Amino acid sequence: MIVHEAPRWSWRQRADLLRRLIQGKRSGPAYVGVGVLVIVLLGGTAASRVDVKGPAVEWMLAHGYEWQLNDRMSFEILHLPFDWARGLLSPGIPRLYMDISFENLQVLQAQRAQALQRGVLIHGEDDEVSAKLRIGSRSVRIKVRLKGDTPVHFEGGRRSFLVKVKGGDAVMGMRSFALQHPMTRDYQTEPLFLEAVRRHGLLAPRYEFVDLYINGDFEGRLALEEHFSKELLESQGRRESVIIRLDESNFWRLREQNMPRDMAGDYDFVPIDAFQDSVVARSPVLSQQRENAVRLLDAFRRGVLKPSQVFDPDALGGMIAIAEAWSAVHALDWRNVRFYYNPVTARLEPIAYDGKVLIEQLTPERIVDNRAAFTRALLADSAVERAHRQMLHQLADSPRERALTDSLNDRQNEILAVLRRHYPLLRPLPLNDVAVRARGILAREVAGEPDRFRDWKPEHLLWAQYVQPSKAGSEAYMEVASRIPEALSILSVAWKSASNGTFTDATGGNRAMPVDLKPMAPVDDARPWWWTRTSALKRPLSSPPERVHVPLVPPPADPGVQLVIRARRSSNGQEFTLLAPRGYEPLTQPLVPAGDVTIALAEQPFLRLNGTTLSVARGSWKVTRLLTVPAGLTLAIGAGTTLTFAPGTGIVSHGPVDFRGTREAPVVLRPTGAETTWAGLVVLTPGGESCLQHVSINGTSGFTLPGWHLPAGVTFYEAAVRLHNVAFSRNRTEDALNLVHSPFEIRDVSFADTYSDALDLDSSDGTIERLAFDNIGWLGGGDALDLSGSRVTLDGFRGTRIVDKAVDLGELSQLTARNVEVTDAGAGAVAKDGSHLFLSGARFDGVREGLMTYVKKPEYGSPGLTAIDVTIKHAQTQTVAQTGSSLVLNGKRIATQIVDVKKMYSTGAMKKARGL
Repeated sequence: MIVHEAPRWSWRQRADLLRRLIQGKRSGPAYVGVGVLVIVLLGGTAASRVDVKGPAVEWMLAHGYEWQLNDRMSFEILHLPFDWARGLLSPGIPRLYMDISFENLQVLQAQRAQALQRGVLIHGEDDEVSAKLRIGSRSVRIKVRLKGDTPVHFEGGRRSFLVKVKGGDAVMGMRSFALQHPMTRDYQTEPLFLEAVRRHGLLAPRYEFVDLYINGDFEGRLALEEHFSKELLESQGRRESVIIRLDESNFWRLREQNMPRDMAGDYDFVPIDAFQDSVVARSPVLSQQRENAVRLLDAFRRGVLKPSQVFDPDALGGMIAIAEAWSAVHALDWRNVRFYYNPVTARLEPIAYDGKVLIEQLTPERIVDNRAAFTRALLADSAVERAHRQMLHQLADSPRERALTDSLNDRQNEILAVLRRHYPLLRPLPLNDVAVRARGILAREVAGEPDRFRDWKPEHLLWAQYVQPSKAGSEAYMEVASRIPEALSILSVAWKSASNGTFTDATGGNRAMPVDLKPMAPVDDARPWWWTRTSALKRPLSSPPERVHVPLVPPPADPGVQLVIRARRSSNGQEFTLLAPRGYEPLTQPLVPAGDVTIALAEQPFLRLNGTTLSVARGSWKVTRLLTVPAGLTLAIGAGTTLTFAPGTGIVSHGPVDFRGTREAPVVLRPTGAETTWAGLVVLTPGGESCLQHVSINGTSGFTLPGWHLPAGVTFYEAAVRLHNVAFSRNRTEDALNLVHSPFEIRDVSFADTYSDALDLDSSDGTIERLAFDNIGWLGGGDALDLSGSRVTLDGFRGTRIVDKAVDLGELSQLTARNVEVTDAGAGAVAKDGSHLFLSGARFDGVREGLMTYVKKPEYGSPGLTAIDVTIKHAQTQTVAQTGSSLVLNGKRIATQIVDVKKMYSTGAMKKARGL
């Protein structure tokens, strides 16, 4: 963290001190000293903004404390001792003592370690462990497990727990609750939001703060959040019934697999389940209520019943309004909303939960319409919308609401007094802005003109570019389109010279100027999430907008020439200018050909279609055009078939391939002559397993089509594949075979006479039995076996005349290899960049370097190599282990050394030829 000058203290020391202060690492009398020291360190910053960097500041920004990093920071620091003193004088809070056996504690620790590795906590059936919880003189039996989906619950030493009290006991009136770091719910913001919801007669869990001790050790000042049980309902005047939710488990499992958020699932197709399901299952009444609740919610998302027929419209509309006014729309996400089935009304009522109040948006200037599809679907019902508006009016201006705000401010002061003893930089939530936000939302809802365009900058909503077609004889043109519901006029278009700044009419005196652009009209189709929902003018606008083409004269011969557009608004006559960048001709077809079976059959007389199999007739055939197999078909080639490809042709398959030759009659794919090449084979996301058995592939050069280039001779992408008895030879490519995100089984596969790398495995896992390599990388330098982000087991490797590395691991790869023999290679086996190689039964003869470990890409960390029963003969250097890495040869740990990796790759065997 960098602040104004303070002698004798480094920036690192200041950042560390501030980090400890924020995280509450100090307490008691020492805390006063730390606070005074921070004031001294940061003194003199009151008059200007503080420029900050470092982990402490990143943490502050990540949790809504940007306000402290501006010109009010010194004001907050000056108040720090007073806030801490008020914390000392605050009333005591409950202390909970949790006693867990060593074995059960290890179970929880293992779950946390797994969550850290995955980046998400996935709950299992056996996650709960037994423990005891003491409060005062009482001790109760509990079941406890870790909770929380995202790393905020388990990173940085934090642990969040879900506690269930056994035997009919309760703690603070609750039998099920969570214990978590206050940061996970943004400190005082969540209890204040939930209190506001309850004050309006809507459902929300109770929320308190406690000091937790685990086996006598202080865990921290934590938030206690009531879980979803009958105690929650009964404490707020509801009859016992079921609470249901849209199950988010699969969503998090997909997110763990790096599935994009918008593809990981929505509320339409997820299970619906109930809390305390075992209790519900034992009661016929609750079981029937669960069935009713599930069928209601499902009828809503199917569109069979309107929201007001499924939900209590007043409760639902009111909840949405409060969440929006509080900038707590996270509570409206389908993954967070819980519903109580009211057995009297036979309708569902929402329960507020996990609001994540955004402090930086709790101001009238930051009213953001971010309603997701789930919320929009609920508000589409007029009864829900009416209740929503009524609550907004109440929040915006009513004596009752002003009294509630005063009461909540008092409650906030009590909470801050408790929290600031451990988190002294917390700032008050500006609760008075809730009413201002409600008024702002209403103003946007009822505006006669879409006020999102009130202060728009024309250059941001007017789209333009100029295009110079590559086809000879085609004229240049400007393409322009307006994305706003207001007429615009293009007054002039001129080329501006970069060398002298002069302007030249780009239309050549075209009398059609000015060009009028029509306003976009609102339509009644599906609404994107970023548009406000109500009133006709708030509906989405025509999409895509009309594109207007204006012919242009060729630009001056000036490499920095710009096209300047001058335009005018119709509403107020404002004129503005816009620079139009150079664009590209629109594509008329996909860059990767999709394939058409009718065309393929017409162009390739050797093809036969039988159901979903596109087969090649047995014999020898010449291929003079690109063979493209559409998705849904399998390309099959049988024994004794030879395809001879003209230069530039090859096979692009969107379905699996099944090439099955025999030892006596293999499948042969080759170019027309001994000195010519063909593009090769690529299989793209086929949706089924491919198989190559007894196949010979030689003379590939890689694919080079307009706008699309694949440097490998054979590529499998997201395509499971088995390769048995396949021979690759004379490949003039960067990789002879490249598997990308493709699980595989490889057996008896050989590579010979390659320009560069032979077998390249990228993020692909599988098993290999018996690989053979000869004369690899003879032109540009190359590796025999190259792994990146892959996990592989290998049994049997024979390599001769390998210019670069025989075995090369990088980017967190893992390889277990045995029975390896390498003769005449640049390097025998290399583990780098966080990779790990376990090598047994290997022989290296005539290699420049035998075994190596080093870091080329520091972001992946240090590698490790363990070699057992390994012999290295006639090597210039037997082992090279860079400082920080690990290399163990036949039980002996090799001493590390400084390695100039950059120099190593710029000279010698590891230097690749340009362009490969």
